[in-house]
Amino acid sequence: MTNTEPTANPNPPPWVAVTGAGGSFGRALLRRWHDRGAQLIALTSSEAPLDLVDGEGHPIPLRQVRWRVGEEQELAGLLAEVDVLVLNHGVNVHTARDRTAVERSLEVNALSSWRLLELFATVVGERRSAVGPRAPTGAARPLPEVWLNTSEAEIQLAVSPLYEISKRLVGQLLSQRALDLAKAAGGPAGLDAEIDDEEEAARLLSGMMSPSESGYSSGQGEGEGEADGDAGEGPSSGSARRGR
Repeated sequence: MTNTEPTANPNPPPWVAVTGAGGSFGRALLRRWHDRGAQLIALTSSEAPLDLVDGEGHPIPLRQVRWRVGEEQELAGLLAEVDVLVLNHGVNVHTARDRTAVERSLEVNALSSWRLLELFATVVGERRSAVGPRAPTGAARPLPEVWLNTSEAEIQLAVSPLYEISKRLVGQLLSQRALDLAKAAGGPAGLDAEIDDEEEAARLLSGMMSPSESGYSSGQGEGEGEADGDAGEGPSSGSARRGR
């Protein structure tokens, strides 16, 4: 007798969490990950419901979680469910360069992402120690990844100095930690998380969507030069770094 019962998917779709989800680029990233079959978690500082539709007008299922810069530790429980963390949030102070602008740029664009990166690495290490590289269903989990939206200053001259400096900083920090993070996550030793080649970066981030879809054709995200509040996505096109 033939068994007609459906079999469990040996490779379940990854859970992907995107910060700065309320910004133009964040929403576009969510749509692209949805197209790839991912289960989505939208991390945003906004209380407004995030309603997304696909190319055919169908609602895109997602979990919306509100958080703010400085509250990264509170996401530890959530990150235990995540396979791919996309650090996309940021703030653009444009030409400001006073003390407040410097502190805000560093806190939102660099230190917040750095704290989330280290928290995710800790959570992944604890998860692997407890249950191994498998999902609760027993299926193999995807290798954990971190995607980081840095700055076009890595491939061309800076336009918004503090935005570029702070975004470049966290990208360079990720590159420094790449080898250790790869080993902790169970990935191949020696895997370099830095992706600073212009063509590859465009494929990973900017190349995932058209300029009109990303919202960068006008240089604006959600809000005047500051998307998704203090945990939003800055209005500058990005390059990418990805760590495993």
